[in-house]
Amino acid sequence: MNHRQKPEWDEVPPIVKNDMFMGKAAIDDLVAFELACKREVSDALKHTDDEALEVLRPVLPSEKLFRENLWAPFQHSARGARISKPRHIFFLLAESHGQAPFDAPYEYLNLMAASRRYRSQAHTLAMDNFLPAGMISQPSLVSLLAGIYDADMELNENTMFWHGNIPISLPLQLKRLGYRAEFWYGGGLNWGSLEHFVPAIGFDAWHGGPDFCPQGSPKTWLGVYDHIFLEQAARLIKQDDDEQPVFHFLYTTSNHGPYNMPYKEYGFAAEKVMPDAPKTLLKNHKMMKQMAGIWYADQALIQFVEDMQTVYPDSLFVVTGDHTTGLIPFQCGVVDRTEPNLREQVLTSFSMSHPELTADMLSGNTIGGHMNIMPTLIELIAPAGFDYYSIAEPLTEPVDHVVTPYCWMTEDWIGDYRDGLSQQLAVSEELLPFERGKERFRDERDAWCELTGWLVRHPELLDDAGREKSIGRL
Repeated sequence: MNHRQKPEWDEVPPIVKNDMFMGKAAIDDLVAFELACKREVSDALKHTDDEALEVLRPVLPSEKLFRENLWAPFQHSARGARISKPRHIFFLLAESHGQAPFDAPYEYLNLMAASRRYRSQAHTLAMDNFLPAGMISQPSLVSLLAGIYDADMELNENTMFWHGNIPISLPLQLKRLGYRAEFWYGGGLNWGSLEHFVPAIGFDAWHGGPDFCPQGSPKTWLGVYDHIFLEQAARLIKQDDDEQPVFHFLYTTSNHGPYNMPYKEYGFAAEKVMPDAPKTLLKNHKMMKQMAGIWYADQALIQFVEDMQTVYPDSLFVVTGDHTTGLIPFQCGVVDRTEPNLREQVLTSFSMSHPELTADMLSGNTIGGHMNIMPTLIELIAPAGFDYYSIAEPLTEPVDHVVTPYCWMTEDWIGDYRDGLSQQLAVSEELLPFERGKERFRDERDAWCELTGWLVRHPELLDDAGREKSIGRL
């Protein structure tokens, strides 16, 4: 199995079983112990402070400043609002919503037909080269919310992060701009200990699909079907709306194996959705279920966006995926190759809209990543002089490279730290050459991981006194 892909549910060994009380995988004790022994501990957690400061040096303008105030090196001052402050911000994080189906060679499959409709709106901006903060769901979600890379340290499962805030977090910084912050998830909030982590990270309210959707709502092993989850979230959002600005973060679940939903009941018909698909694909029952699942999830996602645009036309929307997965059925003859290019293996999707948003506001950028989203939101709506924290530049300023714990990207190249491979960043029907020895930005990558490790090793910065020290006068 490709090391970048999550296993299908039916590939999980029989020692793993679904536990209705834990809401997550429960593994026999001896097997769990064996897995724990095999798991590598991040180097960032083994370092002394002096060793860590050496690793952090590439991202620190001043070691003295960092020691006095952990967040000071990452402080920015907003240049002034580009758009009218929206009363509603909707951030939609879609399970496995990747870039590849948008690329020209696969457009004819119409998997992202709804998103293409959304992207065709006059004030929707999209970026085709966008790196996720994690290669699987949990680190992407946590990084987006926390404002620092999770870097596979599972901050959400660390009890120290259940009792203190991180000043750089997305909801906390939007709350400083006057927003109430609400978190909506299609699954149960016991997944990933979200019921503990989400309030600690700064949300005012949090909602799990099984708790607010009608009793008996159909669901996958991850959560309530997307269209039901989003319809019910929309109903409650309208019902509880008041004059206070609100930031809604919504995370879906349905685009995930084993793809056993009744897609035909929800509008999928292969002859209408993908009339030009190769026969090899159309005859592959298992793969067609996945194609239907990808199409369905995108339809549900954009139906929510269009509904909210009608009710709240001044809203700011962000639509992105948590990561990507094997969305393109290369083995079924969709193009004349059977292997994906690197961009097709790692890039997620990104688009955003607001009635006053124009292309020049994103400074002509062609690349970006999850960590660029938060500062972009703030630079679009915050008054001049508003101080905020971010480890990444906003997309309102030129971005010449993106670095995550897993990958790096420039306007011309993309690389993967995990296997040392790099490749030209280009859409191509052909398999582009992979190269070794062209790795870039390793020092910066290690520094971002070290920053997370520093916070894990210094949980005192998360208590009340530590928080006051870490945020200074902000």
